[in-house]
Amino acid sequence: MRKKRRRVKEDVFSLMRPIRPCDPHPDMAEKKMLRLDRLLHESGFGTRRDIKKWLKDGAVSVNGMAVLDHGLKIDPERDHVTVFEEAIQYEPYRYIMVHKPQGVITATRDAKEAVVLDLIPPEWVREGLAPVGRLDKDTTGLVLLTDDGHLAHRLTAPRYEVEKIYAVRVARPLQESDRLAFQKGLPIGGGEVAKPARLEIDPREPRWALVALREGKMHQVKRMFETVGTSVLRLHRLSIGPLVLEETLPEGSARLLRRSEVVRLYEAAGYCLPYFLAADKAMDVESASSVHDSDDPTDIFDKTIAAFLKRLPHLV
Repeated sequence: MRKKRRRVKEDVFSLMRPIRPCDPHPDMAEKKMLRLDRLLHESGFGTRRDIKKWLKDGAVSVNGMAVLDHGLKIDPERDHVTVFEEAIQYEPYRYIMVHKPQGVITATRDAKEAVVLDLIPPEWVREGLAPVGRLDKDTTGLVLLTDDGHLAHRLTAPRYEVEKIYAVRVARPLQESDRLAFQKGLPIGGGEVAKPARLEIDPREPRWALVALREGKMHQVKRMFETVGTSVLRLHRLSIGPLVLEETLPEGSARLLRRSEVVRLYEAAGYCLPYFLAADKAMDVESASSVHDSDDPTDIFDKTIAAFLKRLPHLV
């Protein structure tokens, strides 16, 4: 007998991937040939002066042949490039997870304050690297840094509805009426109205809750709680779309995203996978389908929330 598939409930707080045709990334719609010196420089292999010296010394090879021309056009998808016999794996963009502590500004530079770029190794910094969205100075948690401006736009623009989940501690115990108010959407002052959001109250300690937003107005979480008559004492971002802050990453630390994490961000943003991620597609689709097939799809949200709720006491 043919097994019936359960229909997946739509949920404004769901972390499931969007099911829609993908769009080509504007920078990847056509294959781009790169100069050899640019490819090496953007891959973190020395200054342009270093690269010219290495080429002169015969330390750089393309497809097994030593080359001298720094302007040689390279196909990053097909050509095999080595420096001192070390293979180059070119990635046109950089994606970094940062665990932001309190007191750090979500900006690229500031004359007086520490910024999130100060939390990453200098060799990771490259032109165009910037935070995706922003957190207030006193807010902690996940910050994504990238120089992929098109992806950053889709992850933050309200029309693409990519979800951000926050843990929040407020001044009074929350009630069912607060949950319903968030579910309907709230006026937050200045003529602005927040879109419907999911509020999940911790049953063990109702001053703690999880909030999921699909937009990012200025100080939105704090303003929403002010509307229901309480104030935010602690705010911590747990996730951006499918990207979840790693529990073992200490405050003030950072790490490069794994390719599988970048794949999921591309899918959440509705972009087709570019050549430098396409090799991982099969792996990610397989792992995703195994999770969804082994669980009741309607329970995925509840299990995700249960996992997050267990983390709340550690945020005090």
